[in-house]
Amino acid sequence: MLKPSAVLFIACILLISAASVNQVNAGSKTIIVPDDYPTITQAIASASAGDTIYVRNGVYNDSCFEINKPLTISGEDVRNNFVIINPTIESVYSSYFNRTYYYPDDAIIINSDNVRISGLTINSTGGITGNGDEVQLVSNIITLGKTCSLTGSKVAIERCTLTGDDWRIEGSNITLSQNRVNAANHSISVNASYCNLYSNNISGSLIVWGSYNTITHNSYDLMHVFYGDYNTIQGNSGEISLGNSDRSCSNNIVSGNQIRGPSVWGIWIGSTCRDNLFYDNYIMDEGYATYGAEYNSGVCICNLNGGSGLNNTFYHNAFINNSANVKFYSDYHTGGSIWDKGGVGNYWSDYTGADLNGDGIGDTPYVINSENKDNYPLVAPFEAPTINIALPVYDQPINLGTPVSPQSTATPTVTPTPSPAKWTPPSSIDSTGVTLELTPEITAVAIVLLASAIAIAVLVFARRRGAAKA
Repeated sequence: MLKPSAVLFIACILLISAASVNQVNAGSKTIIVPDDYPTITQAIASASAGDTIYVRNGVYNDSCFEINKPLTISGEDVRNNFVIINPTIESVYSSYFNRTYYYPDDAIIINSDNVRISGLTINSTGGITGNGDEVQLVSNIITLGKTCSLTGSKVAIERCTLTGDDWRIEGSNITLSQNRVNAANHSISVNASYCNLYSNNISGSLIVWGSYNTITHNSYDLMHVFYGDYNTIQGNSGEISLGNSDRSCSNNIVSGNQIRGPSVWGIWIGSTCRDNLFYDNYIMDEGYATYGAEYNSGVCICNLNGGSGLNNTFYHNAFINNSANVKFYSDYHTGGSIWDKGGVGNYWSDYTGADLNGDGIGDTPYVINSENKDNYPLVAPFEAPTINIALPVYDQPINLGTPVSPQSTATPTVTPTPSPAKWTPPSSIDSTGVTLELTPEITAVAIVLLASAIAIAVLVFARRRGAAKA
């Protein structure tokens, strides 16, 4: 008879084997829509963490995507893959107006890290809400009726066409690249630091809060950095605003931007902005929009309520054909700005001074007002910076082969149970270069056999030992 210790040992071996089998079988898998499930929603519900959902080309009517686990959802080809998401409509009654208002819920809700959605054309009256690190929207065409709001670290939106009310991203280490953005409100706003925003074509405004961001080669109507320090703003096209009446923007570098009107101003600097550097910018045809005569200029410097906006340096910029090159919106002093550096000033198209020695520097200063002057004005403009904005380049189609059982997904009502995959033996086998692939099933069987062999050996050993003692 086996001793308790032997029984306990065998039980432990079997438990370890079972755990190993479960662990091996937990590998990620690919779910194909519509082969395995007719809708993406059903595929999401059936998927496990780390799985990939592959969506073949087609038109899919679906309900809200609720993603609460790491998943990859990839469309075969964004140009031929259309997902229409119909969210729930909520009603709100207003007693004041004596009427009921109807609002769609979100179309996509993400509450997980490591979620990637790519290669889909998504249309919905709802919005997107996401909370999670490393959430990625890549190579999609997305049209929404509500706001998209994503919060997390290392969130990325790349090579997408985005149309909707407002796009908001909050967190850190955000990447926005090669997107085309059309929005009815502010367009796109980023509240984050250590971000990389480049090569985006934005119809509307780019709003930024945060520090240590790199903002390069974007096109927009207006970019407003409400507050933030040590940002690099380079090679962009559109008007630029820094700070606010009570928000600081300091030690930022603004260079090589092409700022062309007509607009209210080319560059606007808030009251508490200081120690910012502006060079190699082309500021042209600004200050002609109808808004307020006190603002209309190439550069508008605001210094209200005794603000501390000092030491903002301008050199090697071109001011061309502006209604006024510089204006001060101030109830305090207008001094504190620096208009040249290292013997190099700016080009002013209305400068009338001479250059008798031909060194390219005017012989007399360019006077802005009694407290501001450029001591080394350039007598000829430099070449305008070239701004190259890349349009979205969508991913190439992914081909997983012919569908197993194609089915219409226009009005999905049935949730079929996926059938097990069938193995078809090859017509011939090449004996050269044959390798053995240890699939999870093979590995699991091997573990069970090994555990069984150990258990049998222990049993035989125990019986022999018992017989010897007898």
